[in-house]
Amino acid sequence: MLTGKRRGAAGRGGGRPTIKMIAGLAGVAPSTVSRALNDDRSISAATRRRVARIANRLGFVPNAAARGLVTRRSSVVALILGLSPNPFYLEMIPVISMRLAARGMGLMIFRMGDHDRIEDTLGALARHHVGGCLVAAASLTPEAARLCSRFNIPIVMINRLAEVEASSVNCDNRDAGRQVGRLLLEEGRKRLAYVGGMAGTATFQDVEREAGFRETIEAVGALAPRRFAGPYSYDGGLAAAAGLCADGPAGCPDGLFVANDIMAFGVIDGLRRAGVSIPLETSIVGFDDLPQARWIGYDLTTVRQPIEALVATALSALDRRMASDEAPCESLVVGAELVRRGTTR
Repeated sequence: MLTGKRRGAAGRGGGRPTIKMIAGLAGVAPSTVSRALNDDRSISAATRRRVARIANRLGFVPNAAARGLVTRRSSVVALILGLSPNPFYLEMIPVISMRLAARGMGLMIFRMGDHDRIEDTLGALARHHVGGCLVAAASLTPEAARLCSRFNIPIVMINRLAEVEASSVNCDNRDAGRQVGRLLLEEGRKRLAYVGGMAGTATFQDVEREAGFRETIEAVGALAPRRFAGPYSYDGGLAAAAGLCADGPAGCPDGLFVANDIMAFGVIDGLRRAGVSIPLETSIVGFDDLPQARWIGYDLTTVRQPIEALVATALSALDRRMASDEAPCESLVVGAELVRRGTTR
């Protein structure tokens, strides 16, 4: 009968493998192991390879929390979202999460209420020592920018305007508006309208989409589009539809560009209820290409915001900001694609 203490493979029996264990086997100082595992080029390539081999043999996994205490940054990226009823931003979450997982990083999500201040949210991020932050809500105020610098939090804005020194990634909203304008003109539509946010609440994306739409219409001497407004929601679209049909179905514009798909769904249902035939009497184009846009009941022609490209571009920009505090701020744009379906003819 065996009475002695059984020992397993290296790293077992003595508890979880540590940097000290690796240092002992490699014949170097623990600080050298730490720097080698972080690919510090001041450590010779031979030493880095030897340390990596031993670490792999022991099954060593770096302690991200401990590393965060040293670097003041964890391997977690925060995503700040608002309370927008537009599910487009929720569609981004699994894409961001999977891409971060491939980097060996985690995701922390913060939801901001209508009256929350981004400055307060950044304070919470600092307490968690997040490695970086993606912002898809609010705008980056000068005060928030100072906090980012103070807390050493690299930030990239997604579909938001960076009013101060910060990197941002946006869809080419103005060009998307031009694409929609050309489509409706090619269809021979004469009485056009834009349905967007209410005065004082319109986002810069909304403003850019409408600007591209208008400049295309006006460039050919066509009648300038009318504007109708409502909240960025399904109910907002329903309310806008009532305004569109205020003079009866015959007075409804024959070509509509709606700021986002959620509003467009409300516009479609509101116009149908009023007796307007789509697309026979009115063509409708939305924005985002939500999954519901492909449903038979809507079959919505829309502008596709490329989530994969937005996320990939934003994370690459964040990688650069996290790798070096000296990395310059960038203003990056990804293209949009017009997807034709049944609400245009």
